[in-house]
Amino acid sequence: MSDHTGCKLITLAKSGGNTVEYCEGCQAFHVNLGGISLHLNPEGLHCIGGLINRAQRQLKELQAPKPHKSTGKRAAEAEELIVH
Repeated sequence: MSDHTGCKLITLAKSGGNTVEYCEGCQAFHVNLGGISLHLNPEGLHCIGGLINRAQRQLKELQAPKPHKSTGKRAAEAEELIVH
């Protein structure tokens, strides 16, 4: 494991207690998520970024309203068709 104590970090992104920083000296990205720190090369950061994006898309699909079984319309649209 490399020693990153002498790194001169450039902050690329920050949200709450999370940061993504880059060190030109060791050419590593330092991803800090609360108490967890990851030191990644550019390929590793790209891989993690893609993984998170795919997970977000999958979650969005899972949470999308499901089509109504009888009409093929979304549940909210089908509800409008019901006469009360």
